[in-house]
Amino acid sequence: MTAPTRFLPLLRPPFIAAIAALSTPAFAQLQDAPSSNEIVVTPLRAPQAVAKTGSSVTVITREEIENKAAKSIADVLRPVEGVFVSERGGIGGNTSITLRGSKPSQTLVMIDGVRIGDPSSIAGDFDFGGYSPSDIERIEILRGPQSALYGSDAMGGVINIVTRKGAGNPKASLTVEGGSYGTALARAALTGSYGDFNYAFSLNGLRTDGFSSFGYRIGRYAAFGPFDNDPAQKINGSARLGWANGNGVSLEAGYLGFWSNVHYDNGASPGATPADISFADVTLNRQRAFTNQFWAKGAVDGLDGRMTTTLNLFGNRTDRNSINDWSSSYGPYFASNDYSGQRYGAELQNNFKINNNFFLITGLRNETETAKSMTGPVPRNASLATIDVDANQVTNSAFSTLQWTPTEQWSFTVGGRVDSVESVDNFWTWRGTAAYDLTTTTKLRASVGTGAKAPSLYQMYSAYGPIANDLPALQPEHNIGVDAGIDQSLLDGRLVLSGTAFWSRYRNLIDFTCAGFSCVYYNVGRALISGVEASAKYNLVPGQWLVKGSYTYLYGENLDTDSQLLRRPRNRGSLSAIYTGITNTEIEAQLYLVGSQLDYGNVTLAPYARLDMWARYKFNDHFTAYLRAENLTNAQYQEVYSYGTSGRAIYAGLKASW
Repeated sequence: MTAPTRFLPLLRPPFIAAIAALSTPAFAQLQDAPSSNEIVVTPLRAPQAVAKTGSSVTVITREEIENKAAKSIADVLRPVEGVFVSERGGIGGNTSITLRGSKPSQTLVMIDGVRIGDPSSIAGDFDFGGYSPSDIERIEILRGPQSALYGSDAMGGVINIVTRKGAGNPKASLTVEGGSYGTALARAALTGSYGDFNYAFSLNGLRTDGFSSFGYRIGRYAAFGPFDNDPAQKINGSARLGWANGNGVSLEAGYLGFWSNVHYDNGASPGATPADISFADVTLNRQRAFTNQFWAKGAVDGLDGRMTTTLNLFGNRTDRNSINDWSSSYGPYFASNDYSGQRYGAELQNNFKINNNFFLITGLRNETETAKSMTGPVPRNASLATIDVDANQVTNSAFSTLQWTPTEQWSFTVGGRVDSVESVDNFWTWRGTAAYDLTTTTKLRASVGTGAKAPSLYQMYSAYGPIANDLPALQPEHNIGVDAGIDQSLLDGRLVLSGTAFWSRYRNLIDFTCAGFSCVYYNVGRALISGVEASAKYNLVPGQWLVKGSYTYLYGENLDTDSQLLRRPRNRGSLSAIYTGITNTEIEAQLYLVGSQLDYGNVTLAPYARLDMWARYKFNDHFTAYLRAENLTNAQYQEVYSYGTSGRAIYAGLKASW
């Protein structure tokens, strides 16, 4: 394929259809686009009005999360344009979420501004399966390369989850829920403030009998069933405390912990034999994981409020134990794997308002990551275990961003960052954005930047890494990306349209290859990703009907093999209708539409449509009941080959507030 033809997908019908969607309310963003005066933090690392940001950003509010009574973060993020979800089985199963076709490890996930990926995992990415929404204040999704702001991993974008901060009189709530697949859930929260102090606490527990991760509702495996259910249990807890004296000095501290116990299956490859099927559906496999995160932050204002200096201390640790049944026709084989990954460090940031037109951000960061993994027999016996990885690395970073607002309409940012990672070459990244508020109803925006990802500790120091094989050290992955978009409000704000075209090129990607009995990680991969995100929101009948939805067209190509990137459907969209015409009642119907996609083994997963519904009724200021129906049409589909997905399911809950 010649270089010019790689841009032809931008001229194909799906792309044209997406641009046309900007003129019709039928395609609408599922989550509300931020209003021009809404404040976001992630695109600049400081509070900024949406009208002034040239980045493509989506904000999901606490109200939206609560209204959907979501049982997982995947359910919250799935409808957002540019977001791709791959879930292995049911609740608690391994779940990866990516932005704009990047790999899971190339999407930076933060909770309260602290990266949360597991340093002991193969690529250092975050498994969303073990985490449930627990008193979240908002989620900001920032698309496009953002390593100039946040360093390694932010190649496809950033997902920043912000927990709730207490304010006002004490408020408490208790939610209980039950439903299909033997699912039960309970949530409790307490927030408030007293004088200069504020507090917020939450606890969230879920259990489910689940269904078989492998083969559930997949016709080609029906003759080999029935399969064993894969149950799951999850507990999440958070605490956040703050103090501010009103004179520019503030202190905050937070804790987040989530524990999960999940059973899972091995899965099967195309052309699996009956013996392979028995190996795919097993009862012994399970993983227990526990993540703790602490952070403490102090901020001081100076120079008559023109400068703010913030020091953030952070640390998180993930401990996992998995029991695996790898028995097959070759004989029984059981293994216990223990993983421990931790991250800790400090970050210093200065925000300086030079004058009314210039705003400067500078910062320094030190971070240490450690990873240890062991493989042993079942039952567990540490004395017989083999150490797979026992390594650490230190990263020192410096960053700076300058914002220039020459007029009320124009806003520009330019920034750069250098990351020095132990045993890896230093990498420099940069970023620039522009926003033009053409009128009060029209905004043009554009951004360009580079991204990078340092190799994980496993990729560097395991038996498959270059250190163990006397090869040169792995180098960071890199990409460059550009996007341009428009946000348009019509009909006195009743119709809001948005569209973004994006392009990104990846190089030096880390791949895995085997020659005989020798396997190793190496830098070789190249990829090209381009597409469009279109969205709109139409207040069809004010106070009664609201129509929303989204559409994403993605063209992803492996430039080394001239083939389509795996698990990236070219077409994906959602449509939603919300009715609030009955007092104290809200009803929403939501349709997901996902096109075909290529999976490992050169298998094409079929397109599907899934219909969900929610209904909420508020009895009074203290009690609210809700009903959630998933996959009402009982669609049979797969997000990962050979792994099942939920059938028609009903959940009901009651929330008490006081």
